[in-house]
Amino acid sequence: QVLDPAFWGRNKKQVLLVAFVILYILSMEYLGYIAASFIALTSLFYLFGSRRHVFNLLLAAVFVLATYFLFVEVFRINLPTFALM
Repeated sequence: QVLDPAFWGRNKKQVLLVAFVILYILSMEYLGYIAASFIALTSLFYLFGSRRHVFNLLLAAVFVLATYFLFVEVFRINLPTFALM
């Protein structure tokens, strides 16, 4: 079924999302949690059709910083940092 060309046409967004998540996980090692998550979240907003750019940037920034604070300060879990730091 996966070798069927129609499969890729029908499931284009799903396949793109899986590839995107793999790229996000790999990029987190080099960019760190904050940069990789911000880029990924704003890209996902755009991919799924949201065109309110300023709102998307603000929402992504608030979400990434809130989750970073939650994991680092509250749960005491170290998240990946920028590779050159």
